[in-house]
Amino acid sequence: MKILQLTTHLNIGGISTYVVNLARKLKQHHVEVVVGTSGGALTERLSAQQIEWIPVPLKTKNEMHPKVFFSALKLAEIVRREKINLVHAHTRVAQVTAAILRRLSGVPYVTTCHGIYKRRLFRRLFPCWGARVTAISEPVRESLVNDFKVMKNQAILMPNGIDCAEFDREIARMDKQALRRFYGLSGDGVVVGSVARMEKVKGLQYLIQSIPHVVSKHPGTKFLMVGDGKYREELVALANETGVRKHVVFHDAVESVVMPLGLMDIFVHPPTYEEGFGLCILEGMSASKPVVATNVGGIYMMVRENENGFLVPPHDPKALADRIVHLIEQPELRRQMGRRGHDVAMAQFSIDALTRRMIEMYEEVLKVTRR
Repeated sequence: MKILQLTTHLNIGGISTYVVNLARKLKQHHVEVVVGTSGGALTERLSAQQIEWIPVPLKTKNEMHPKVFFSALKLAEIVRREKINLVHAHTRVAQVTAAILRRLSGVPYVTTCHGIYKRRLFRRLFPCWGARVTAISEPVRESLVNDFKVMKNQAILMPNGIDCAEFDREIARMDKQALRRFYGLSGDGVVVGSVARMEKVKGLQYLIQSIPHVVSKHPGTKFLMVGDGKYREELVALANETGVRKHVVFHDAVESVVMPLGLMDIFVHPPTYEEGFGLCILEGMSASKPVVATNVGGIYMMVRENENGFLVPPHDPKALADRIVHLIEQPELRRQMGRRGHDVAMAQFSIDALTRRMIEMYEEVLKVTRR
């Protein structure tokens, strides 16, 4: 069985990490895999694992862009030459490309929805879901069924997976004091952190607005915000305006989040919209960090109130601050919640379990389409 994983790009982010991890695990399970993408920083991870990737000009948000049709034509020849059995598309543009490719080559395709789509006319007229569509959380699956009329037996819940053992190995080798120096975090106070694209919908402005309340009680607390994005300058300006800039370190996005997560004592993720899943939360849990997150989208699937973290309403910096302060003041609770979160990640969100389920789905689709 040979699978073409298709995605818009492999820049640092949740979908890209998902695609690279899945490709790596598929190879370990003796499935041949090729990745089609416009490129990006994470292609180096594929090359390191000796996984072939094919450059296609898919970096566009326009589903009807000429790049989509050109990419489908290019891939049709590759699919025939490489004897690809199945295409797996991971973004909306990739889904449309896969649908055109199906017409050109006859090769079936499946898709994964990594978030909740808006009910745009083109998506309803040309669904392009494929033989099966996997949803990374129950809210995403419900939206597919209710908003886009996908058949229930076609929409499959398949949450993200993560390699907890890799996090354990890397974090065990870390020197926290050296990491503090690397990130420019003075003192020995608690480190509160986030890892996210710096966009308004990620809610990081509310995290910054929570800082004055936190540092009024615990002035040694430091905040490490890792990520890039068009909203970063506004966040830096907000930190200056609120007088907390000296407490906050902004660091560029990183290919591997293990190092910054290893330094953090509390992980915060405060999106304002219905995020499909939130892979960064799962990464925080795998690093044994207690999580404070907003109760939107599929986050509740990972963060269990009072068990491995706290859920707060969106747009509420006071609620964020109260929970952060609570965890700062109770180091034993931080340790217990972090341990429980790690256990939940290992038991319920294993990348190996996800990969086995994905292979079963591939085999089922191929069996049906061969009839």
